[in-house]
Amino acid sequence: MKCPVCGKEMEKGGAGYTFGTKSTGGFFWAPEKFWEKSIMATKGAVKKAGGKFFSLGWSVFDNETWDAWCCRDCEMVLIDTKNKR
Repeated sequence: MKCPVCGKEMEKGGAGYTFGTKSTGGFFWAPEKFWEKSIMATKGAVKKAGGKFFSLGWSVFDNETWDAWCCRDCEMVLIDTKNKR
């Protein structure tokens, strides 16, 4: 999939929320390899897998995840909200 901002190829992975406080909770995108092994998403685990973490400044108590694509250059994330993992 092409990035709608810069036109570069986006990487497929998944998106979700992390459980946490205002400083640790947020939205993340992680590559496919993360989803093959991981049972719990934390800020550190997402970053270690090469994912992108976006702190939103609020806590989240949800574990739904969706298919998503990320442009590493623009940090644009597109989420397929109809395709839950």
